[in-house]
Amino acid sequence: MIFFLSIVLLLALIFIILVSRKISYVLPMVEEKKKFQKPLDNTLSQYKVHDLIDLPDDYRNFPYIVLILSATCGECALAIDELLDGNKEIKAKLIAFLLDDGSSKAMKDFHDLFDKQITIIDISLETFYKLNLSTIPSFLIIDGTGQIVSKKITMKATVIRWKEL
Repeated sequence: MIFFLSIVLLLALIFIILVSRKISYVLPMVEEKKKFQKPLDNTLSQYKVHDLIDLPDDYRNFPYIVLILSATCGECALAIDELLDGNKEIKAKLIAFLLDDGSSKAMKDFHDLFDKQITIIDISLETFYKLNLSTIPSFLIIDGTGQIVSKKITMKATVIRWKEL
């Protein structure tokens, strides 16, 4: 019985150590995000995309769909295929915002793989937070003024929303 209790206590201690390390990694990111968001702000961004990111002119006055992704995210490469396939139905303007996660080689490789398929613009973590984003990949619908009008996690949901607008 004592052996069993000591194993349970040891496992609990290991769990606490692992959780505290994870929290110490996440807390600085949470604090950084708080600089750009209001408390309990689940709304779309208070900033306009056009004010934060230098976009090509043909994205300035028309609605378009943005894919937010990271070069080190495994699902993000699949999301580009999902974006291109889903767009066959609605024929929207498309652009990808690549989160600069500090891995310059991965970002270069990502550009090399996908630049021919879609326009990719690198964005900083600060811009990511100012756009009130928290997940990647994410799909955004941006109106002609640069305002985010929809934020979804799948292209299928984005297509449905695009048709409603």
